[in-house]
Amino acid sequence: MCIGSGMGAVVVFERGMLLITSATLDESFDDEDSKMKSYITRQFKKFMKNANGKGFDKDCRQSSSSQFKGQDKGKKDAKEGDVVEEEELVESKFEKMDDQDDIYTAYEKLYKLSEKHEKLYRLTTKKLSDVELDREELFTKFDEANQTIGALRFENNFLAEKTKKLEAELCQVRAQMERTSSAKLDEMLSI
Repeated sequence: MCIGSGMGAVVVFERGMLLITSATLDESFDDEDSKMKSYITRQFKKFMKNANGKGFDKDCRQSSSSQFKGQDKGKKDAKEGDVVEEEELVESKFEKMDDQDDIYTAYEKLYKLSEKHEKLYRLTTKKLSDVELDREELFTKFDEANQTIGALRFENNFLAEKTKKLEAELCQVRAQMERTSSAKLDEMLSI
């Protein structure tokens, strides 16, 4: 009996077994098919749990009759300890299935978290490369400024020496002017 089909998957329930077959040969749909299979399997397990309380194991087969001995005999004939034991087995099986669902959910959350971290990593590396470029530009400007400062210091020293020479020449010219003016003054006074 066919339960449903979708996204390239056909779900069939035969002789107490849930069979999921893929109708497509394209490998690009394998991931979607596996997600669909696991989703349908989980939904069917939940349906069966709610419908009659019988669970299914990992291979999607009905649980073995040895686990449910008391159900074949009827609840009237079974001992109360067997019923409690059977209920515990069924509950533990459903807890395992719920844990498996929790594992899938946790995996999906971790996958989404890893995608967020990857995006953050990309943004951070982009910002880091931008900062590195800015640092290189600043380093280049710093080197240029240092070279300019060195050139200005050299020119300042050169101009300081030239100023000293000009001051020395000015002193000599003044001294010479004083001698010349005092000689002319002496000459004028002596006439």
